[in-house]
Amino acid sequence: MAEELAHVGRVLAYARRGYSRSPGEPVHSIPRHTADVAAIMDSLHIPPAVVVGTSVGATIGIDLALRRPDLVRTVIAYESPWRASRRRPTTSSLAALARMGWLALRGHHADAAQSFLRWAYTYRDGHR
Repeated sequence: MAEELAHVGRVLAYARRGYSRSPGEPVHSIPRHTADVAAIMDSLHIPPAVVVGTSVGATIGIDLALRRPDLVRTVIAYESPWRASRRRPTTSSLAALARMGWLALRGHHADAAQSFLRWAYTYRDGHR
């Protein structure tokens, strides 16, 4: 996909710290991965970008748009994983989804997205 996108514009492929081609221990923190992407974009002086992500990369793209909107023109999030889709919803997950919907209906989209990220991507050990 990167080769095809390169015909349209500059492509920066990010491999999360500790995964794939990136050295170091795996990091279990979406905000840490987001900070890594932002640091790379800042160091390369990349203008606001179209951020494309698949799976956890989609989540990092959403988080980047929330934390650093100055770096993001738009996000294309494909198959962002939902831990909720693997189980029957619990009372707490239904309450979280209701809160996200309530915030979105009132035009508080960034707050709704932050609520989603906190709920959906908390690791079992409590890290985010």
